[in-house]
Amino acid sequence: MRKKWTYKEFAEFLATQLMNILEKFIEKRLPEWIYESFVKIKTKNLLKEWSIFETFIMANTLLNIFKSNKYKYQMLDAFHEKINNRLVEINIFKSQSEFNKLLRERYATYSKALGNKKSPGPLHWLSKSFCKYCKNEYDIPSIVATASYFIDISKSHKTFIDNLLKDHIDIVE
Repeated sequence: MRKKWTYKEFAEFLATQLMNILEKFIEKRLPEWIYESFVKIKTKNLLKEWSIFETFIMANTLLNIFKSNKYKYQMLDAFHEKINNRLVEINIFKSQSEFNKLLRERYATYSKALGNKKSPGPLHWLSKSFCKYCKNEYDIPSIVATASYFIDISKSHKTFIDNLLKDHIDIVE
């Protein structure tokens, strides 16, 4: 039986799913390539950057799926609020304002990078930005690994959301 959810409920569900993934990373470990690529950064700072990057990937996917929907920004607000509250609760961020400040800064940079059509392409610039934030430098293996991760996770999120909407959930106003 299909469920009827509001945009807010849907966004909060996606935030919960993303937090489940992030919390597994926090409890255990981030993917090994992250530690190999970013050995100089403190773990707490790496978790902050990683959390924002993962949040950006999901938010970017949501914007692409719901690009013509009038509720897309309300959905993103609910999504970010849920993520923000949980990241503060588990002490990745000290406060909601710390999360929001970093989120705004990184989203501006990552969105600008995805809009950069110069060679070698948007994913290069996005990955380079993430690498620079994580270790104040970048190298080709880290950029390639980050770009590959972005592509894989974006596709995974899109498939997950599309399947939910197709088979399980009707969104109501």
